[in-house]
Amino acid sequence: MFTTYFGMMVHLESGCNGVDIYHLNHTAAECYQWRHYMDSDSRDLILEQDYVAHLYPFNCPECVRSFSKLSALFMYVWSYACDQEEDEGAIGKLKHFLWLRHEVEYY
Repeated sequence: MFTTYFGMMVHLESGCNGVDIYHLNHTAAECYQWRHYMDSDSRDLILEQDYVAHLYPFNCPECVRSFSKLSALFMYVWSYACDQEEDEGAIGKLKHFLWLRHEVEYY
């Protein structure tokens, strides 16, 4: 069990449970809310599976700070460094969409 959502994301990004960083990024790019946390160029690269490690595809919807991994975006939102809430708005919808696609629980 995981105590934070971003902790679970770090675990999944490492390739556990048949899910890895590429699966998670692709799922995030498929979410209908993608425009709120990703630019179109990054999304196209991810959907074409042309993802490169130095790419910073994710942005906080509230303050537009960039992140290289979904786990880092969720960690930032969880830290209260800005006004974005983890379970609200586009990030909350992304979190729900990821859960629907990958059905991973955390506590």
